[in-house]
Amino acid sequence: MALSLRFLLVVVLASSLLAQAPGPDPRVEAVLKKLEWSYKTDEDGDYQLVMQTEGERTQLLVVRSRTFSVGNFEMREIWSAAGIYEAEVPAEAARTLLDDSLQTKLGSWAILPQSEGTKQLVLYVSRIPADADLETFSAFAEGVAQEADSFEAELTGKDDY
Repeated sequence: MALSLRFLLVVVLASSLLAQAPGPDPRVEAVLKKLEWSYKTDEDGDYQLVMQTEGERTQLLVVRSRTFSVGNFEMREIWSAAGIYEAEVPAEAARTLLDDSLQTKLGSWAILPQSEGTKQLVLYVSRIPADADLETFSAFAEGVAQEADSFEAELTGKDDY
């Protein structure tokens, strides 16, 4: 009985450790350092960068540390917020996002419900290989920031993100 209890305790502890969010991915940090881009990490281990876009505008970019598999490929997300709606995204705006997703080359639009009430965050999301080289990483990061910032400027006329 004591052995079974110890085994169960080890399984529970191991499961809780595996369920915790991963730390920052050192591969992302290495690329960011080579690019000499400033960043910080959040509680999930994701990298946050403030990217310069057109004119005096800036855009917050998030590079996820957590990866996922697609066949034999390990992928990660890069995303940037373009705006937040206090309630559901209006149908006309959602149609515009869907239409624009077909035209964009780097990624697509997504709507992320927020935990506080009915707010919905509009994100531009791209997926790249987790071990992307400097040129690929840089092109996608800059493209995601620019795409989200353009929509933010059109949607709100502000520079909140």
